[in-house]
Amino acid sequence: MTIVLRAATSADIPRMHQIEDDAGELFAGLGLIDIDDMALVSIGDHGQAIDAGLSLIAEVDGRAAGFAMGNRYGADIYLHELDVDRAYQKKGVGAALVTGFVELAQRQGAGMVYLSTFRDPPWNAP
Repeated sequence: MTIVLRAATSADIPRMHQIEDDAGELFAGLGLIDIDDMALVSIGDHGQAIDAGLSLIAEVDGRAAGFAMGNRYGADIYLHELDVDRAYQKKGVGAALVTGFVELAQRQGAGMVYLSTFRDPPWNAP
């Protein structure tokens, strides 16, 4: 399996919503978030990340399998959302996206890259 990272485009947003919705199902029953009340990243927020060059797609066999997108805060960049379709999880897609996003932020001159996430889910431990 080969993972290819590329810049996201506005045409990717519907698939990014599908991926985010699918990946969110992992949180059902954990008591960390209300999955039924959770909103997807807005089209506008995706557009801003794409325009800023801070949105990546991970493709496997030509299909979008995951994405990472972020925002600039002064000299730093915040990794706002990272999701991998459940069919592609535990195959290195998430790790490739994190590495690729950090490299992208470095190329853009970011002083730091921030990420906030839950500690308890076992898939977040690595």
